[in-house]
Amino acid sequence: MNPNRKIVPMTHRFLFSDDNDASHAVRASVAVFVAAITFGVMGGCDAVNVHSDEQADPVTTTFERADLLYEPVSLAPGDLFSIELVDNQFEESVARLVHEGTNDGKHRLRARFGPLQPKEVTVTCRNEITGAKQRMHTLNPDELGSKSAGKSTATSEEDPNSFHYIDNGDNIIVEVDYDTEDSKTKSVAGRFDFASADQSVRCTHVSFKLKDVSTSVSADDIRFGGDVTAPSIHERSLQ
Repeated sequence: MNPNRKIVPMTHRFLFSDDNDASHAVRASVAVFVAAITFGVMGGCDAVNVHSDEQADPVTTTFERADLLYEPVSLAPGDLFSIELVDNQFEESVARLVHEGTNDGKHRLRARFGPLQPKEVTVTCRNEITGAKQRMHTLNPDELGSKSAGKSTATSEEDPNSFHYIDNGDNIIVEVDYDTEDSKTKSVAGRFDFASADQSVRCTHVSFKLKDVSTSVSADDIRFGGDVTAPSIHERSLQ
């Protein structure tokens, strides 16, 4: 990260103009309320500002870790829900996790990492209940290409309910976890089908570990987008 670089305001927009998500992006920008979640640090405290595209971008402060717990998001078939990590010097998000509702009531997860330019991305299924961790796939530069892991990563029946970002100086970890309480309010690990695996696995978190990312990129904002109203936030932490 370069904390001394000049921050350039970013124009809010949806980014899937180059693939089959274009129709969803147009629909979302015209007919659906889009909320942006912006983290700012002032006087040692963190703040979250919710604003629409008509409002000016608030002043933001670069952070190295963010933990965001929000209301679980359910999706109708074809609907999208995205969580975007933003560096205000770029017109596109530097990391984007997208869930799409499927016809069988599941969520299809995809990820993109654009300007972060990782040399390698490791996809991991993590079971926080049992402590198990399983590497599902490693994406090399040839597989990443210009769209950075734009293909489907995993499919799950669980609803996403939190986002985590960590820059430890060596690698960047972007992670999403899921609503995992059953009818008896006992924690359970959801069943996931990964594109790279023959059998389903049990996960509470899907993690993307990015190796050797661009040093010119920093994290300034986190934003919600897609075809659903922005979920309410239960907890937030910014460092």
